[in-house]
Amino acid sequence: MSFKKMLVAIDRLNLSETVFEEALELAQTQGASLMVFHCINWQNEGQITPLTGSSIGFDVGSGMGLDPTGGVMEQTLQQERLQQELQQVQGWIDTYGQKAAKLGIATESYYKVGDAGESICEVARNWGADLIVIGRQGHTALTEMLMGSVSNHVLHHAPCSVLVVQRPKPAAQV
Repeated sequence: MSFKKMLVAIDRLNLSETVFEEALELAQTQGASLMVFHCINWQNEGQITPLTGSSIGFDVGSGMGLDPTGGVMEQTLQQERLQQELQQVQGWIDTYGQKAAKLGIATESYYKVGDAGESICEVARNWGADLIVIGRQGHTALTEMLMGSVSNHVLHHAPCSVLVVQRPKPAAQV
């Protein structure tokens, strides 16, 4: 099977470099173009997942309506923080795109705010990807059942083939 358009979905966890390298190698051998994609996941209303992996809370609704300007100030602060996050993400994914372009691989980069699993599938569908390359953190079955898994969602809802790059297990000690 030959792939011509590969969407590589990366996040800011330590598996991203491995996922990207796998996609890069495959794109070179297949003569495929790449789209480097990252989703900024809204965990709760008023919170985003920043580059470091912790949440930035926006205290939506603070002030309990006692200060009529408080809501406007909070909203402005939210917009400023989101714009900073979006600029950081754009620079980060552009770095991956530049690395691929240096190897002669046609590359686009794109980010979106939303649910990661749904966004990956939507972007793959809209872009016409024939392969999604994504990482899997290797959570326990219980954790995946309670919290869900982006890679599991993508496997079951993708409009194309999916390559899941598994976190390497540590070598067993003898």
